[in-house]
Amino acid sequence: SSGINAEWPLRPGKRKVIKKEWKMPSQEEVLEEAKKTEEKNMELLDAFRRHEELKKKSKATKRAHMGAYVRYHSIAAPIVKFGNITNSPQHSGYDHKVTALRYCTRNFVTFSDPRIVPSFLQKANKTSSPPEMLYCPVTRLPAKYIDPLTLTPYATAKAFRVIRDSFAAYEELRNEELYGSSKRTRKRPNADDPGN
Repeated sequence: SSGINAEWPLRPGKRKVIKKEWKMPSQEEVLEEAKKTEEKNMELLDAFRRHEELKKKSKATKRAHMGAYVRYHSIAAPIVKFGNITNSPQHSGYDHKVTALRYCTRNFVTFSDPRIVPSFLQKANKTSSPPEMLYCPVTRLPAKYIDPLTLTPYATAKAFRVIRDSFAAYEELRNEELYGSSKRTRKRPNADDPGN
């Protein structure tokens, strides 16, 4: 390979790479390298332990809530079926056998301060009204879509084309009033493209 390099001149800016021959390290060299690596690893391990100790000491403690609170509880309770009523002198009332058939959930709300109950109930009694139904101004049908350019609700593709055509006509009239008929009008939006 050295003969080939001698025949072909190096291009300007390229450096000649000199390869060193690799030799097998002796046992003493390997042990010395292992000792250096072990010392470096021990230093890194000590640094990691110190870092972990600092993290444990500086852990954020959760502050206790000082004001009134509302707590929700949800538990599973068995649905209980009592035995038959007996009239024997030994047992008065119900039999002592109680069987759990199924479980149901029981939900409870507890208040730390009874003075907050009225404000909590006022918030709970407010019912949200359903969102206002939008109607298409062209077809008078409930609108399924909203034109992103004019923000007008529409129900069908035909209604969309009518809305875009009327918007384009409005823009032309407005441009004529603002700039006069000599100015170039704005390009009409494509009525078939709902994203325009």
